[in-house]
Amino acid sequence: MNRGQPAATTTITAMNASHAAPPSTSHSKTVGTSTIYGLLRHRLPGRSDFTRVTLLAAIGFGIVALLPAVKIPANPPAVGGPATVGTRTGIYGAVLLAGIVTAMLVVALVNLLRSREASTAGTTTAAVALTAVLLTLILVLVPDNPDTIAADVPAAVVWNFRPASLGQLAVLWTALGLAGGPARAAASPPCRCRVRE
Repeated sequence: MNRGQPAATTTITAMNASHAAPPSTSHSKTVGTSTIYGLLRHRLPGRSDFTRVTLLAAIGFGIVALLPAVKIPANPPAVGGPATVGTRTGIYGAVLLAGIVTAMLVVALVNLLRSREASTAGTTTAAVALTAVLLTLILVLVPDNPDTIAADVPAAVVWNFRPASLGQLAVLWTALGLAGGPARAAASPPCRCRVRE
């Protein structure tokens, strides 16, 4: 650290540097989203690839970014002890797995209700209720972050870092949704699946 540079400035500089996701990470997300979409295309509601990819991107953002941000928020560099890395990684993995299971259960419920010709309002209400119950269970049952933020870390640094980290992921998933739909539509034949109103 430069002697003339304040500690807070150094922390923010390191924080900003950590925001830049490696190109390989963004590329892997794009490939992963495309692969999942190819498998689930005919199961997603919507009359166009744009609508389906946007919905899938929204679900991905909720599972990969929003749910972990609520349960185990991101912290700036150097916050957190080395001894708890394994525990924090396990918590993060458990939250991701629980989010994926939640999405699968909600989709299964929606498909079941549609197969029984339930009304759109009833299906939506049931899906929202199940989602709320499962998310509440995740937030209550999954352990919290074992680390505490040291007193010498400025609160402004922490509270600026967390929205910035979540915002970065929001931009990424928004780009995947907005760009993936037209690209998929241009490369694929029209979907001939039945869509229930």
